[in-house]
Amino acid sequence: MIIDTHAHLYDEVYNIDISNVIIRAIKENICNFFLPSLNIFSLKNIIHIETMYPEILFSMIGIHPNYINIKNIYKEIDIMKKMVNKRPFIAIGEIGIDIFNSKSKENINLQKKIFKIQIEIAKEKNLPIVIHSRNSIDIVLDILEKNYNSISGVIHCFTGNIDQAKRSIKIGLKLGIGGILFYNKNLYKIIKKIDLNNIILETDCPYLSPVKGKRNEPFFLKKIIKEISKISSLPINEIIKININNVLNTFNLYKPLFYI
Repeated sequence: MIIDTHAHLYDEVYNIDISNVIIRAIKENICNFFLPSLNIFSLKNIIHIETMYPEILFSMIGIHPNYINIKNIYKEIDIMKKMVNKRPFIAIGEIGIDIFNSKSKENINLQKKIFKIQIEIAKEKNLPIVIHSRNSIDIVLDILEKNYNSISGVIHCFTGNIDQAKRSIKIGLKLGIGGILFYNKNLYKIIKKIDLNNIILETDCPYLSPVKGKRNEPFFLKKIIKEISKISSLPINEIIKININNVLNTFNLYKPLFYI
């Protein structure tokens, strides 16, 4: 069984064919899907699709740094705290820091504050965190190293260097590897240097497709696995087995969620 740990299957691009998207994935033994949240308002769509496929879809809750609205952010945090007490979530995510452009840099201090608040929610509920760190991985790691001895979670869409990879692993985080692998050759070097027990597979669909010009979907996770197999010189089945164990350990699960 293969698990896509980061899939935005509630995105409107899947509205007309979500069942076919899931069927294509299941035919490749990709049977579980974790759905990252963007903000409290995205939860309605996330929970709706989760109820359509309750045995294979699992929701996260969190406020993405690009979706922080200063006018209502603390109201959203209050709602988030109530929600995590009402129903189960697989993780707190995706959360973190984004300084991709000048606009996102303007509220960097607020981003840091909201990131820390959500980490505390995760620790209180014993949930892993899924971290967004575009152009900000050193900032993210500094926050974690200064405030938390260890934490369970994933640096989603890892694109850092080997030193940042080692820092992330030392904190207790896994490196999320997806379609970006095909556009960032530095990741090849990192995968060769680190133990594969420190990576987790994801697609970030519909974004970052490993095939240029095509909408991303969980089906393409098999392509990512094959590439990692080539890089590491390990059999595909071994890569899959390692990933299952990594996911179970990171997301505090005791057995695979569902087999088809």
